[in-house]
Amino acid sequence: MVEIQDIFLKNVLKRIENIVLITGFAGAGKSTFIIRLANELLKNDYKIYFFDTEGQLSLERQKLFINPEKIIIKKSIFFEDLIDEFFKITNKLDANEKIAFIWDSVAGTSLKSEFEIIVKEGINEFSSTGIAFMSRLLSLSLRNISPIITKQQIPFIITNQYRQKINLNPYSGIPASYYGEKGNMPGGEALKHFSSSIIELTRKEQDDDGIWVKIRLLKSKIQPPTEIEYFLNYSLGFDENYNLFKYAIKKKLIKQSGGWYEWNDKKYRHDDLLIHIFKSDKELEKLRKLVEENYQPEIENLPDVLIVKE
Repeated sequence: MVEIQDIFLKNVLKRIENIVLITGFAGAGKSTFIIRLANELLKNDYKIYFFDTEGQLSLERQKLFINPEKIIIKKSIFFEDLIDEFFKITNKLDANEKIAFIWDSVAGTSLKSEFEIIVKEGINEFSSTGIAFMSRLLSLSLRNISPIITKQQIPFIITNQYRQKINLNPYSGIPASYYGEKGNMPGGEALKHFSSSIIELTRKEQDDDGIWVKIRLLKSKIQPPTEIEYFLNYSLGFDENYNLFKYAIKKKLIKQSGGWYEWNDKKYRHDDLLIHIFKSDKELEKLRKLVEENYQPEIENLPDVLIVKE
């Protein structure tokens, strides 16, 4: 399995193993976050099969991969074909070959069986016979692919979108309930059951160049639940170096006064400071050490139940 090296991210996801489920409401950064995890796999020489069922992996997003040549993209694929592709690939897998799968997303995956019913019988017939197709097929499929993933040590990263419960919709006319989960996921409970880790992304405050995202570990086989905040830059995605920079500003390790930033007793504009730090390995390492000295005590001061033990 792949150990996470990011000084922030490793405190919420120690390593990528077996089935990792990424959840959250629309616009929380799920599709961008899986690119961040994919880069951890690419650093470890994995070849990745990317099932882009929603067609969201644009050319701009593909540029965020550190090694796009090792990404095999399959777009707009039916669920039944996706599972068939999985078995074809794993049956031909060499013992020393390192592969991983990414499925983005469950909520956006079409079912061939649903499509055929609508074409042949019409929408009215589908409404009475097509109940819980995805839940039943997903449960059956996961029972069969989970042993293969575990035995062959294949990382499988899956995204699934939360959908707001109807009683929380302000236009539903139903009094809102603020207890329990605020949303549910399509596909039933099977995916939660078979996942080795469940990560929830929640959109927080917005900045000029991106948003702060709360990343929560809801389930793990190897560590207790915990959470971090990570900055999602509109151009760079979930970039560790940029997060170092934003964290340093947020914690006033880099002093800000209006549009000026103070670093090494000198003042810079925002973009000038970014270029100054990121173009120099020495300056970037200095920033990293400064952040680690501040961030590590912050983690150690958490309650024992939230501390990730090495």
